[in-house]
Amino acid sequence: METNKSTIFKKRSATNLVEKSIISAQFIKVCEQLRKDGKFHSEEEFCENYGYSRKTVNHIKKGRQNVSIDLLYEVVLEWKINPYFIFGLSEDVYAK
Repeated sequence: METNKSTIFKKRSATNLVEKSIISAQFIKVCEQLRKDGKFHSEEEFCENYGYSRKTVNHIKKGRQNVSIDLLYEVVLEWKINPYFIFGLSEDVYAK
């Protein structure tokens, strides 16, 4: 029996869509919180601020790509994001 190696290790949801990693999912929550707090007006502005394509957050949100370590690192340091939140271990977005 042959298997397709490109799909064998992908996590699938109940609707057979590829799921994002927990870190990328939490990153999206951070982006949404920063927008709610008025730090950015749009996802495009957020991406351009860090030198990424305007659609980067949209691609991460739709599961097409995961957040890069560099982008995650910059956002966590600049906005003092709680590292435990990134790993899904805390409900507090910001570090105290």
